[in-house]
Amino acid sequence: MDRRPSPLPRRLARSLAAALLAAALAACTSTVSDRQVREDFATLQTTGAIPAKARLERIELTDGTRDGADVEVYFCLPAGNPAHGCEPRNAGLSYQKLDGRWQLFSVDAEQAVQ
Repeated sequence: MDRRPSPLPRRLARSLAAALLAAALAACTSTVSDRQVREDFATLQTTGAIPAKARLERIELTDGTRDGADVEVYFCLPAGNPAHGCEPRNAGLSYQKLDGRWQLFSVDAEQAVQ
């Protein structure tokens, strides 16, 4: 009769340890997550700070420190003439880390991209 413990508890313990480590690292992230920037972009659309018809194209971290980060969001606005496609624009988002969480601090005015 085999008296060794089944490997399932050991695997489960390793999985739990890995999950806890991932959660701890996520809580201490050194930059704003892509997901948060996308959520904040959508919120800015609902408030009218960014036009509701804007389509997010890309996100770039332009500067970051331990407690602050600047992000450029590039988006397209539908052009008045469908043949022109879209008008490329960008806006700067500034974040501050408060109580361990990144929070949107300010939004620079949208600008046309040349």
